[in-house]
Amino acid sequence: MNYRYRLEFFVLVAAALLPQACFGQAFTASLTGLVTDPTGGVVTGATMKLKNTATAEERQAKTGDEGRYTFSQLLPGVYELTGEAQGFRTFVQRNINLQASRSAALNVTFQLGDLTQRVEIAEAAVQLDTQTANQSLTLSRDMVLSLPTNARNPMSLVHATAGVTAPGVGITQATQDQNHDRFGVNGNRSTSTGVLLDGVSVTTGTGWNGLLYSPSVDAVQEVQVIRNSYDAQFGKSGGGVVSIVSKGGSAQFHGGVYEFLRNSTLDANTWTNNRTGQRKPIFQRSQFGGNLSGPISRSKRVVFFGNYEGLRQGSPATSIVNLPTPLQRQGDFSETRNPNGTLSVIYNPFSLRANPSGTGSIRDALPGNRIPASMIDPVGKAAVGLYPAPNNPGDPFTNARNYAATGKSTALTDRVDARIDWARSEKHTMYGRFSRAFRLDNRPPAGVWQSYGGTGPIHGNRRYHIAVGNTFIPNPTWVVNLLLGHGSWAEKQRSDTYGRDGTEIGLPASLVSQFDVKTIPQIYPSGYSNISHSRDLNNVSRVDNLQLNVTKEKGVHSFKFGFGWESDKGTGGGLYSADFNFSRGMTSGPTAATNSSTSGDGIASMLLGTGSGGSVQKPALGASNRVYYSLYFQDTWRIGKRLTLNPGVRYEIQKPATERYDRYSNFFYDVVNPLGAKVGMNLRGGLVFLDKNNRYSWNPNYRDFAPRLGLSYKLAEKLVLRAGYGIFFPTVLGGGDMTGFSATTSWVYSRGGDGITPQDLFRNPYPTGLILPIGNSQGLLTNVGQSAGSYQRDHPSGYVQNYSADFQFELSPSTVVQLGYTGHQARKLALSYSLNDNQ
Repeated sequence: MNYRYRLEFFVLVAAALLPQACFGQAFTASLTGLVTDPTGGVVTGATMKLKNTATAEERQAKTGDEGRYTFSQLLPGVYELTGEAQGFRTFVQRNINLQASRSAALNVTFQLGDLTQRVEIAEAAVQLDTQTANQSLTLSRDMVLSLPTNARNPMSLVHATAGVTAPGVGITQATQDQNHDRFGVNGNRSTSTGVLLDGVSVTTGTGWNGLLYSPSVDAVQEVQVIRNSYDAQFGKSGGGVVSIVSKGGSAQFHGGVYEFLRNSTLDANTWTNNRTGQRKPIFQRSQFGGNLSGPISRSKRVVFFGNYEGLRQGSPATSIVNLPTPLQRQGDFSETRNPNGTLSVIYNPFSLRANPSGTGSIRDALPGNRIPASMIDPVGKAAVGLYPAPNNPGDPFTNARNYAATGKSTALTDRVDARIDWARSEKHTMYGRFSRAFRLDNRPPAGVWQSYGGTGPIHGNRRYHIAVGNTFIPNPTWVVNLLLGHGSWAEKQRSDTYGRDGTEIGLPASLVSQFDVKTIPQIYPSGYSNISHSRDLNNVSRVDNLQLNVTKEKGVHSFKFGFGWESDKGTGGGLYSADFNFSRGMTSGPTAATNSSTSGDGIASMLLGTGSGGSVQKPALGASNRVYYSLYFQDTWRIGKRLTLNPGVRYEIQKPATERYDRYSNFFYDVVNPLGAKVGMNLRGGLVFLDKNNRYSWNPNYRDFAPRLGLSYKLAEKLVLRAGYGIFFPTVLGGGDMTGFSATTSWVYSRGGDGITPQDLFRNPYPTGLILPIGNSQGLLTNVGQSAGSYQRDHPSGYVQNYSADFQFELSPSTVVQLGYTGHQARKLALSYSLNDNQ
C-alpha cells in the first residue's frame, strides 16, 4: 500500500494570459466563454472567430441559446479572438495564450454600437480555474529558456514542481534521455508518470519505462506538469502527466544561434581532490546550436521550425579505489592488516581438515603470510597483473584507497528537431514533427582505472521520434483529432576491454570460445576494485502510437471521447563473457568459513585460484511486444454560471508481453512432474511453455475501468472551490521468463557447495564445459534441480486512487493563491518489474 496525504499552500504567479487548467486534450487546447451584453444578458447567434497568429489557422463558431462559444482541440499558441453581433461593436481580444491540456475560459462583454466600431483589448488577465479540478503548472517558453537546467534538458524543470520526488536517482545529471523520467508525482512510484511530446507518449513500455526522447529546450514551446488529472483522456500512468509541446513555425522568419560555455578555469577544486593531492580536473562544456522558423508558403499557410543542438563535454572523473600493493601482487601478505592494525592472516585453503578439538574444519596458516610461488594460480596471477600500480600509500594499516586519479570523461550529443504546420483550411489543419538524436555517447576517462558496477563504462544511444497530427472540423460543433507517433531508441553499453578475451589471462581457449562476448571476464575480488565488465548490451525499443480524439459541443455540454492504441516492442538484450568472484573466505581461518572480516584476503584467494562464486550466462535475446488499448468518455457539464462538473470514465486493456518466437514459460504448481515417476514420489510443479494458442506471459485483464470526476464551483467572483477523484492504472512493467532458451552455468568453486572446500580452480573453472540452452525439448523436466523465474498466471492490475480538494483565490490579475489537500492510495501494485512468482 502506498498512502499519502498532503496539505499544501502555495502561491502561483501566472505568466500565462489566460486561466489555469481546464478541460482539454492531452496535447491540444480549448477556449470557451459566455458572451453577454452590458446588462448581463446572454448574446445568442454571435459570430466568434479565432485565429492562430503564428500559423494563420482560423476557426469560427456561433454562441448558442445559453450565449456560450467553444473552440476545441486547438494547437497550443497565441491567438486572436474576434466577436461580432448586430447592434454591438466588434470585439477583438489579442494575445490569447492557449496552453496544452487546458481549456481557457474567456467571458466577453459586447458594447452597444455599430459593427464598424471596434473594442480591442491587447491582453487578457489571469482568471480562476472554473472549469476543472485538475492540478497543474505550465512553464511557458520564456520560463523554459530562462530557468537553469543541467545540459538544457526540459525534463529537469519537472523537479521544480510541488509533489515531484525522485528517491532513486534525484535530479539526474545524465545526458542520456532515458534517465530523465525517473521520478514520481504526488506519491506515485518512480517512472509511473506519463510523458507526452505533442500529445504522443514517449515512454517505453518495455524494461523500466525509460524516456524515449526529450527535445532541446530551444525546440520547446511549453512544459506542463499535471500532478492530478481527472480527465479520462489521460491513462497509463499513476495520475501524473508531463506534457511537452514542441515549438512550431511562424509566418515571419526568425532564427538565432547560441553557445553555452562552461570551463574549469573558473571552477574551484573539489574537497576530495584537495585531500588526496590531486589537481583540479578539467571540465569543458560547449553546448551550441541554432534554429530557424518561417513560412514555406504564405498563401497556403505552411510554416516550419528547425533546431540543431550539439554538446561536447569533458567531465571530471575522479577515481579513488583499492588496488593490490606491490607485495600482494607477488603473493606477499606480510603487511596486509585489518583496520585495527592486526595482521590479516592468510590460510592455506588446500590444508582443510576436520577440527580435532571441536566442530567444523580448520586450515593451516601460510608461513610468513606468503603464498609460495608453486601454489600461485597462473590465471589468478595474470588477472592481478591487469591492475595498475598504486600511486599513493592509502590509509594506515589497510592501504585502502591507495589509488587516486583524475581524468576527463566525454559526452557527445547531436540532435535535431524539425516541425511543419499546415493550416490547410478552416476545416483541416495538420502538423508533422521529426526529432532525432544522432548520438548520445559517453566514454570514461582514458588512462584512469575505475571500478564499474552493473553497466559497462562505454555508453551509446541513438534515438528518433516522429509525430503527425491531423485535426478535422466537419462543422462548428464537431472536432476530430488524429495523432500518430513512432519512435525508436537503441541503447548500447560496452566493456572497456571489448575486443580482448579471457585467453589474455590464461583461461583455456576452448572455454573462452564458448563465451558470447569477446571481453576479459569480470573479476570481483572482495575489498578491491573489480576488473573489466562482462556484459555487452545492445537493446532496441520501438514504440508506435495511435490516438483518435473527438469533441462534440451540445448546449451546456462538451462531450469528448476517443480511442488509443500503443505497441511497445523490445529486441536484443545483454550478452556475456564470464563473472568470477573471490572473497576472504577461502583463505580465512583457522576455522574455515565462507567469509571473514579478520583473516584471509580477496587477492590472496584469487592468486590461489579459489573462488567464491561466478557464472557464465547465455541469455536468449528476446523479441517482445506489449499492446495497449484504451477507450474514454468525458463530459464537461456547465450547470449555470457557477458550477462545472467533469464526469468521465476510461477503459484500458494492458496486454501482457508476447514473444515473437513464443519462448515464454510459466511455473505451474499443480502439474504432475514426470520426475516423480522416476524417484517414486508424487512430485508436482514444473515449467509449462507457452505456444501460439497461449502467448501472453500472464492472463490478460479485461476489467480495468477507471472512473473520473471533477467539480469546480465559483463561490464568489474571485474565489472557487475545486474537488476531484479518479482511479488510474499505472503501466504494468515486466516481460516474460525464457528459461530453457537461456542457460546459466555456475562456477563449481567448492565441493558440494559447502563454500570452504576448493574444487574447480581459476585456471580451469569449467572442466566439463558450459550448459547450453535446450529450448522446450525437456518440457516439465526443464531446469529440474535449478531455478526458474515466472509471473503467476493470474496477475492483478495494480491501481491508484487520487483525490483532492482546494480553494483558489485571485489576489490580483496576476496572482492566484491556492490552498489544497491531496490524497493518494495505491493497491495491488506489483513488487517490481523483475520476475517474481508472488507479485
